[in-house]
Amino acid sequence: MVLSKKEKEAFLSLAYVFLYFPFLK
Repeated sequence: MVLSKKEKEAFLSLAYVFLYFPFLK
């Protein structure tokens, strides 16, 4: 799967949200 830079950044930010959201609660 080839992602453009923007798609990669969006995916990473989404991943960070899912990774860190439980710790923010």
